[in-house]
Parts: sequence; C-alpha cells; structure tokens
Amino acid sequence: MIYLTSTDNDHIVGIRAEGTLTAADFNKFLPELEKFMAGHGRLSAYVDLENFKGIETKAVWEDFRFGLAHNTDFEKIAVVGDNTWQPLLLKLSNIFFSADMHSFSVNKKDQARQWLEQNKSQDTRSSAQTNVPFKRRREPLPCQKPKEQDDDPDAWTRLQAVMENPSYKQSDGDVEFISGSDTTRGIRLQLDYLKAEFLLEQHGIKHTIVSFGSTRIREPDAVRRDIGQIRSHLESDPDNEKLQHRLSVLQSLLAKSRYYNVAREFGTLVGMAGNGPDDNRVLLVTGGGPGIMEGSNRGAFDAGSKSIGLNITLPHEQFPNPYISPGLCFQFHYFAVRKLHFLLRARALVAFPGGFGTFDELFETLTLIQTRKIAPLPVVLVGEEFWRRAFDVDFLVKEGVIDSEDKDLFWFAEDAVEIWEGLQRWYEAAGESFLPALD
Repeated sequence: MIYLTSTDNDHIVGIRAEGTLTAADFNKFLPELEKFMAGHGRLSAYVDLENFKGIETKAVWEDFRFGLAHNTDFEKIAVVGDNTWQPLLLKLSNIFFSADMHSFSVNKKDQARQWLEQNKSQDTRSSAQTNVPFKRRREPLPCQKPKEQDDDPDAWTRLQAVMENPSYKQSDGDVEFISGSDTTRGIRLQLDYLKAEFLLEQHGIKHTIVSFGSTRIREPDAVRRDIGQIRSHLESDPDNEKLQHRLSVLQSLLAKSRYYNVAREFGTLVGMAGNGPDDNRVLLVTGGGPGIMEGSNRGAFDAGSKSIGLNITLPHEQFPNPYISPGLCFQFHYFAVRKLHFLLRARALVAFPGGFGTFDELFETLTLIQTRKIAPLPVVLVGEEFWRRAFDVDFLVKEGVIDSEDKDLFWFAEDAVEIWEGLQRWYEAAGESFLPALD
C-alpha cells in the first residue's frame, strides 16, 4: 500500500510505501495526492521506503510515473530507505528534475525532516512577484494527447504499431538493443565496470586482499560425506571403475580440505583488520564461488566483517556462496572487467591450491608484476607441496624462459598466521604501509 501521512508542517507532504505496490494502490493514491497538493501549492515531500518491497510490474510503474509527472510538482524531496532503492531514486529524480532530492538511511529520519525544513522557499503558486514557470504546465501541449479518432478512425491502431515497435523504446531502457549487438559491446564493457566501481566507492572500500583457490576443495565434513556415499555404492558394485576413480579423487580432496579451514582462518584475520562491521576500508575479495572462496568469505563472516564476491556469468547456472555480504556480490559478463576489479584495490593476492581458474588469476598477476605493468604487490602461494608439483619455477629458470629474480615475485606459506605475518613483513621490507587507509 501507499499512504499519505501527516507531518508537523503543512508545507511537507508525507508519503509512505509498504509492501509490493499494485495498480490499485496507485489508482487510489494519485487522486488523493493531487487533491491534497491543489490546496497547498508547491510542497516538499517526505518519502518513507523503509518497508517498501517493490512495484508489481513495469507497466504499473509506467502508469504511476505518468501520473506523477503530470499531476505533481515538488520543491524538495527527502527519501528514507536503504541502498536497494537507489535505481528507483534515480527514476524519481528524472521525473522531478526541478526538485532538490536527497536520500537518507532509515536511521536518519530526523535529519531528513530537518533538511526539508531548511531554506524553505516561497510558494511560487501564490507569489505575484515572480514569473518563474511551473514544472507542470497549466495547459497541455498538443503532443500530450493522441490524434482524435473522429479525424481518423484508424489513427489509434497505427499509433499503437508505432509505439510498440522496438525502435520506439528509449535506448537506455532497451535491454535487447544493449545486450544483443556487437555494436553496443563498448557500452556493455563500460556498464560491467561502472556498476561494481560505483557500489565499491559508495561502500567506502579503499583496499582489498584477494583470496583464490579451487571450488572443489570443500570443508572436510562435506568431503567425508561424499566418500561415505561412494563407498556405500562400491559395496554393491566393487568393480565399477568410475566409482573407484571418484573415490580416489575424493580422498585426494579430503587431504587438501584442510586448506578450506586455513582460508576460513585467513578470512577471519582480514575481517578483523578494520574497526568493526561498519568499517569497509579493508575487505576480503574472492571469486564468489564455493570451495576455498567460500571458506575465505566465511571467515570474514565469522569475524562480523563484510566481504566481496566477484562472480562471472557462465553458460550454466551457478550460485554465489552464502557468506558474501549482500550488496557486495557482483556478477560480471566479461572476464577482463572482473580481473580488473580484482586488482584495482588489491594489497595482496593469496592463492590456495586450485585449477585453471586459480592458475589464470595467479599467472596474470605475476605477469603484470613481472612487467611492472602494476606496482609490485605480495603474492602468497598456500601449500608449498602442491605448488612445487603444479608449477616448477626452478625448471622455468633453468630453461631460460624467466629470470632468476622472478622467483622472488611470490613465496610459500602453510597457515593463516604465516600468511598474514608474511604480508606485513613484505610491506615493511618495501618501506610501505600494509594498509594505509587504516593509518
């Protein structure tokens, strides 16, 4: 429902939205609002979205938008809600472009009311000393109504065909145009970058510590549960080679599942680096998936800290892990833009045992540091036994395809405390602050 609410000032109209709004809600509300405003002149509005859940359909929103634009005119608008409704606020600001609009969090309702009271201008409807035009015309322009059917009975049918054609859609609202053409790839790349960048800046995030690793290395109990199921199947089919292979793989993963706990402990250390859950200056970031990444996000969650997940769209459905902070889990279309965001604020990269995805991020980062395309930052490989077999750096030096000094671009560690203390020593040796935003 949407309600008109009383305020202490007759120049301020209160509007409260609750639940999911329907066409019936708007059809009841708009006449009441128009009648109220007709008797008061140009008002300010206090809009409470604390319990607002959304608008039923796009068609309902379009009808409401049209009604607001043609029947209301506000001087100042204070909107109380959370960041969830920022897109709606942007749409409202486009409707009320002549109004001064500010948004406030739900715990700052008093500040919102005080702001509405400040610098209240004269009512332009009642003033005879000004010729400033109203935002809403007294007389509609000819283009504001369709051609009369009395003049041409087929006009409305033809007009509908014109307006329903995709060419008539406003370009920034035409999803098929933006997403379905090579011509608009540049726009999609910008949007992929800008959405995450806007929200990261809005949350005040200055530094990140990147944690990577296999999606297959899960917490020990989960792996043991799968092993038990495979062994149960093998009892009735002991010669099944696929089951035997699967059991062997799971036993190997169980041996590495301790790294899930190490990642979780490391996530907790990162989460404790700031000054509590409202301090977003330094946050952990992962690829947002299960396994090692889940363990890292979970550790930050254990510490009461926020953390970031950078997901990527894939041909098959996937889910982010449940320990990423709402509002800080992003879904990218382009791998390149996702990689950019991994490193833009990074103060360290911690790589746990993993497969192609882990290798991709690790070697790209090492290449950027090797070529000094980015300033050097610490890279830690967790699990020396795994990494020495997966990646023989001494062999590469011996073969002459990298230099001996490139071996110094990373080091090995085994537990969370060793990782954290190693990062601190690296920055001390470099003569830099580890996390300058906290200084």
